[in-house]
Amino acid sequence: ERGKQIRAAQQNEAAAKVAFSAMDFRYQEVDGNIECSAQYGKGLDIHQRIEERDRPVELQAKMDVVVFAPSRLKLKVWADGGILTLKNWNNLAELRTISGDISAESFKGSKITSLCQNCSAKFKAIKGSIRAITDGGNLQLQDVEGPDIFLETAGGNISAQNVAGEQLYVTKTGNVVAKFLRGHVGFQTSQGSVDLSDLRGFAS
Repeated sequence: ERGKQIRAAQQNEAAAKVAFSAMDFRYQEVDGNIECSAQYGKGLDIHQRIEERDRPVELQAKMDVVVFAPSRLKLKVWADGGILTLKNWNNLAELRTISGDISAESFKGSKITSLCQNCSAKFKAIKGSIRAITDGGNLQLQDVEGPDIFLETAGGNISAQNVAGEQLYVTKTGNVVAKFLRGHVGFQTSQGSVDLSDLRGFAS
């Protein structure tokens, strides 16, 4: 951990102190792994928890967590919402979120996995296999090279540029736009269109 900074944006000092006291950030060793978790609600009674839950999303309490760690470690990140960003990682990585977007850049590892219910994901400068699945968001690849590349979205679009490897792109209603692909490329779509240009390899 390289420093820890905490800020609370509230209308007055008293409200800020309440927000600070309800923040709970933990890190501990579990079965040889380092587990970090962040939750909000520590010390709040049931009425305060319900009040927080019923606030508009833009007014609910949020926590931003920045972690610096050796890039050779295996990584798993799970979040309910908010943006997940991964940079300069050199090992297996698994990213999961319910509603926040996912971004990964400068990755050199065996595989990166992205799973989310309603978000978009962007991958740039990746060397390794990719498996990205989302129910409703867009998926984007740029400058990617790996043995196996699989992207699936139910309601979004897929764009891929300068990608090499065994590739499969799956959409339900969204479109696929791809150019400068190398390798064996597969497309599966129920209602969307496929726009492919500058392919070096085989397409099916």
